[in-house]
Amino acid sequence: MYIQKMTLGYTRTVNLGDYNSIKLSMMPTVTIEDGDDIDAVLRDVWAMCRANVEHAAGPIVTGYNVGELHGLTTEELFLGIPIDTKESTDDAD
Repeated sequence: MYIQKMTLGYTRTVNLGDYNSIKLSMMPTVTIEDGDDIDAVLRDVWAMCRANVEHAAGPIVTGYNVGELHGLTTEELFLGIPIDTKESTDDAD
């Protein structure tokens, strides 16, 4: 079996309250080159997708006070994603 291209996606739904929500997603298509470690490429792309979606979710979560509305801690709000991952995406601004 020869894999030439793969599409990997990550979607996050943020509950804004009052039956409103927003979905953020990223679904890049990756070209696999000869000699690439497919598992390593997928891990890197997955990490990139997750970091970008969480970065996009940050201002929405903050602006709507989502954590306060639902009584969630930062760790619970980011669904177990390490806080340093969230902070590293904040530093990219």
